[in-house]
This record gives sequence, structure tokens and C-alpha cells, in this order.
Amino acid sequence: MLRQQNETQQVATAMTQMSATWQEMARNAANASQAALEADTQAQAGHRVVNETVDTINALAEEVGSTADVIQRLKGDSLLRRKSTR
Repeated sequence: MLRQQNETQQVATAMTQMSATWQEMARNAANASQAALEADTQAQAGHRVVNETVDTINALAEEVGSTADVIQRLKGDSLLRRKSTR
């Protein structure tokens, strides 16, 4: 009878430990899920910043191209004026 009580106690102790382990695993899974959501949010924000940066670079490239065109026209006008004043 004593042996059966000891074995029953051991089983009860093991079940308590398993329950605690499962609860800890559930907490860890919830924490991992939250971390994944936060990482996804940060990645999406980073993606938006990259897209905005690309758009800004493209706009600047267009402005540089327009400025280069104006400089070429001014250079041509300056050469024509020099020739006409000679």
C-alpha cells in the first residue's frame, strides 16, 4: 500500500511539473508571437521608408536632369552672344 501511495505521489508530482512546463511553453509561444508581430511592423515601416527614399531620389534625379538642360541652354546662349558680339 505504501508503495502505491509513493507511486501515486510521484505521478501527481510529475503531472504538476508537466503542467508548469506547458504553461511556460505557452507563455514563451505568446512572447515569440508578439515579437514576430513587432518585427513585422518594423519591417513594414522600413519598407515604407525605403520606398519614400527611392521616390525622393527619383525626384532629385529629375531635378538634376532639368538643371543640366538649363545649364546647356545657358551655355549655348552664351556662345551665341559671344559670336554675335565679335
